[in-house]
Amino acid sequence: GRGYYTEQQFQQYMDHMTGLLAHEGVQFDAVYHCPHHPEKALGDYCIDCPCRKPKTGMIDQACRDMLVKGVEIDLANSFVIGDKTDDGKMGNSAGCASILVQCPSGNQGLDGRHSCQWDFKAINLEDAASWIEAQLLTRRI
Repeated sequence: GRGYYTEQQFQQYMDHMTGLLAHEGVQFDAVYHCPHHPEKALGDYCIDCPCRKPKTGMIDQACRDMLVKGVEIDLANSFVIGDKTDDGKMGNSAGCASILVQCPSGNQGLDGRHSCQWDFKAINLEDAASWIEAQLLTRRI
């Protein structure tokens, strides 16, 4: 929405990333993103939409999309991984566990934009995945 790259470039990047992760055994049912911003986006992207984090629009859409495929997402046993309080608050609002990934170049989830509860603070994505795996084994989902 800010003109840094096109939707096509974003899709190419996501295809690349999901391909890399597929080699590690990670599978995605879908990838969602919000290109909108209520003030800083360009043209038609300059809107305050329900998919902009910390709102739950992307999670709501994923639930609808998966339900069409016959799969009901159990949000109480789902996880949101992020590096900003927008991510944590979205997870909290949707009823998911929220995991902070403490990126070296990031704000460590301490941006102060939103109040949120982190269920786990991971040092990287692998650490987050290990925690999720332990939770799933414990819950026997």
